[in-house]
Amino acid sequence: MASSKANRKAFLAIAVAALAAHQSAWAALMGAPTTRPAMPKKAVHQECFNQALVAIVFSCNYLEAALYCHGRARLGRQYEDAAVYETKLQWLGIHEASLLAQAKQLRIVRRELMHEQAMEIANIEPSKVYVTQNEAEKAVALALEIKRLLRD
Repeated sequence: MASSKANRKAFLAIAVAALAAHQSAWAALMGAPTTRPAMPKKAVHQECFNQALVAIVFSCNYLEAALYCHGRARLGRQYEDAAVYETKLQWLGIHEASLLAQAKQLRIVRRELMHEQAMEIANIEPSKVYVTQNEAEKAVALALEIKRLLRD
């Protein structure tokens, strides 16, 4: 259990750090003063997208690990790992409609990003970076809120 908690802590730390790196790159892209080395605009767009992806994926990793750990502890063998985030949260006593909606949105975003067939990371459009930025912020915020609610 201790290593599982350490893993969850690491997943969340990676997500938070990636979001911070993403936000820093995005601010530089938008012309904010920065200490970052100058990079071509296309490279900054790519870095923004990559860091947002890392934040989303590791937020999901945290959620999966936390929901599994707490679900098994509370429900034992009745815990069904194949269930979606929203169902797992309800099993753990989290019924707030806005959190369940955020969990559903994160599940959809993750599936779309991870299973997009023709994504060429080197040629990401700025609009995709912006959408991914918003989703990364939401993903990390949701993971932090679930951590708080589960007292993880």
